[in-house]
Amino acid sequence: MKAKKAQKPKSLSVEVPVQKFLVSVQKNGEIDGTFLLDLFPGNSPKFCELFAQNCSHAGSEKGKGKQPVYKNCPFRRISAVGLQVAEGQVGKNTVVDSDQEIDRFHALGTLSFCKGAQGFDSAAFFICLTSDANELAHLDKNYIVFGKIAENMDYLLSLKKELVAYTTTDGVISAECPFSVAEISHLGESQP
Repeated sequence: MKAKKAQKPKSLSVEVPVQKFLVSVQKNGEIDGTFLLDLFPGNSPKFCELFAQNCSHAGSEKGKGKQPVYKNCPFRRISAVGLQVAEGQVGKNTVVDSDQEIDRFHALGTLSFCKGAQGFDSAAFFICLTSDANELAHLDKNYIVFGKIAENMDYLLSLKKELVAYTTTDGVISAECPFSVAEISHLGESQP
């Protein structure tokens, strides 16, 4: 029996511009804080495209006449691994397991779409808020990283502490929570 050759890891050096998004968080209708996201379309094009379709596109024809999914969008759940944004919308835009793309490893501040029995969700995503090696290994086996927090991670970690007060024992954030995503806006792109 021949010994198997070691496989090379997938290349993560696809030279495609990084997409920039600004997340504005509101508390009781007033802007409370912001953080910046970088998306990696060279590594996860389908996931980045799905995410962008759900965002506001100021001055662009792409989102004209369409209500963005991530406008006035509640935080849904906090778990040991992260913070879920948006409600699940499995449907025609679902990315199935066979569509998985070049992936990056999970770390504190990475973004991944939520996953159901049919595949990856077309709207709900989570922000990884753990640095525990066991939890990260589980995420790497089951989810695809499509972006990361680029700026203001401190705000996000302080927000997580405030959201805990509105969270049930199973991690669901109650409807009485005064915090929500006011909007996620596409800012443009920059070179990797």
